[in-house]
Amino acid sequence: MNDRFRTDTDLLLSGLTWKREDAQRVLSAAKGEHAPMKKKLSVSFALILGLVFVTTAVAFAIGFTQSQQYTELVTARNALMSRYGLTQDMIAMFDTQTAEADGETTITFTASASSFSDPDAIGQYTAVVDSQGGVTVCWSHDDTDPASWADGDLTSPVWGAPQLTQALARYALYTQWWADHDRADVYSLPEEEREALFDELRALVAPLELVEIPNGETTPAITPVPTPVVNVSDADASRIAAQALYDRYGLTEDMLTLFTEVQSLDMQDGVPVRSVAWLPADAETAYTTGNADWRWVDVLEEKLGTYIVTLNAQSSAVRSVSWSLEGADTGAYGEDNWADAGAYDADILPYVLSLLHQNESIIVKYPEDQREWFSIEDAAAYDQAFRDAGFDPAAYNHALPKDTDITAQEAVELARAAMADAYALTGEQLDEFEMTVEYELDSGGMWWIGFYGSDGMGGVSLDAATGEILMVNLMSAAATNG
Repeated sequence: MNDRFRTDTDLLLSGLTWKREDAQRVLSAAKGEHAPMKKKLSVSFALILGLVFVTTAVAFAIGFTQSQQYTELVTARNALMSRYGLTQDMIAMFDTQTAEADGETTITFTASASSFSDPDAIGQYTAVVDSQGGVTVCWSHDDTDPASWADGDLTSPVWGAPQLTQALARYALYTQWWADHDRADVYSLPEEEREALFDELRALVAPLELVEIPNGETTPAITPVPTPVVNVSDADASRIAAQALYDRYGLTEDMLTLFTEVQSLDMQDGVPVRSVAWLPADAETAYTTGNADWRWVDVLEEKLGTYIVTLNAQSSAVRSVSWSLEGADTGAYGEDNWADAGAYDADILPYVLSLLHQNESIIVKYPEDQREWFSIEDAAAYDQAFRDAGFDPAAYNHALPKDTDITAQEAVELARAAMADAYALTGEQLDEFEMTVEYELDSGGMWWIGFYGSDGMGGVSLDAATGEILMVNLMSAAATNG
C-alpha cells in the first residue's frame, strides 16, 4: 500500500466504503446503462464525510472538467428542460441510455414504474447531439394535444411537466407522513386503526395509488392437506440424503454449507416419498445465515445447481439422486481458472470454499451489522482474490489508487461540486447524503463517489488521473418507490 493511499484513508477516517449490490446498480446508471432501482436503500455502514467536505470553489480550483460523454448528457438535459419545462428534480426521475452512430449521440430518457411515476403516461424523451454540440429533442407524446394534460390532472393518460410537479408534491407529502409515523408502530396497530391511518395517507397522495398499501387485500383460504404417516424423521432423511450425495457426487458436509436444505413430503403411487433438496443459497438467505458470501451468490446459484434426493418415507430406501447441472463442463480446471468452469462440482468446490474462507478474513473485520461496505483497501483485496481465481476483472474491479492519481479527498470535492451543478443542490442538501468512495480499474483508473439519501441515490465517476467528470447521475426516490 503506497503512502499516498494511507494518507488519504487516514484523512477520510477510513470511512470510504463499498457495497457491490447497490453501488453497481447506480454505477450502471451513471455510465448511461439502463438499470432501474427497485427500492430505496438502507445504508448501514457508509459514513457521512462531513469532516472532509470543502466548498465548490475549492473543487473548481482543482480543475472542474467534464468528459465528452457527460457534456453531451448535460446538453441533452438542458435542452429537455428548456423545451418541455422539466426541472432538475424531474430529470432525476429518469434513467438514461446512450447510443452513438454516424457521429451523433442519441440519449433516451425513460422513467421507472413506481407509485409516483407512471412510465407509460410519462413516455420517453430523446435527445440527439451532433458532432458540433447541437441538439434536437423530442417526446413520445409530442403528437398529443397539450390541452389534454396542461392542467396537471394525474388521471390524464399523458404526464407532462405539470403532472410531474403534482407527483413530486405528493411524494413530498408521502415522505413527510412517514417521517411523522414510525413504520413499525403503524404496522403493529390493530387492523382497524392501521387502515384508518392508511386511509389518511391514501388521501394525501390521491389520485395516485400506493402499491405498498393495497386496498382490500385478502388472503385466500387454504384447504389443509392430510399429512401421510411416515417412519423417517426430518433429521434421518437429511442424514440419509447427505450420505447419498457423498456416495454419488463426493459432496462433503463442508460443501453442503453452500446450500439451503429444503424437505417436502408427498405421495407417489400410494407411497409416501420424502424429497430432500439442496438449493444454492439466495442473497437474502446468505446474508442472514452467513452460510455463503451474499456478494456473489448470483454466480454461485448459476454454477452450483440443485441436488435432490428422494427416499421412501416408510422404509428410508433411497429412490433417486440427481443434480440439475449433470453433464455440464467440469473438466480440468485448477486454482487459477476454476471460475470458468460450467458448473462447480465436488472437484471445484474446494476452490470455492477456499475463496470464501480467504475473503472471510476481510468480512470479519467489520461488526455483523456493518458488513455491507468495505474500505478501499479491503475492497481491493476482496476483488483481487476473485481476479486471481480467473473471474472477470470488469466485474471485480476494485483496486488501490496509483501515486499519480488525484487523491480521494480531491475526488470527493469534485464529486460534490459536480452533483450540485447537475441537480441544483445546495450544500445543505448535499450534506443529507451519505457518501461512499471507491477506486476502480475502469477507464484506466476511476474514482466512484456514491450518494445515498432518503430522497434518492446516485453517483459521480471521475477519471482518477485527471479528475475529469465522466458521469453524474441521481435517481429520485419518487421514481423508485413502490
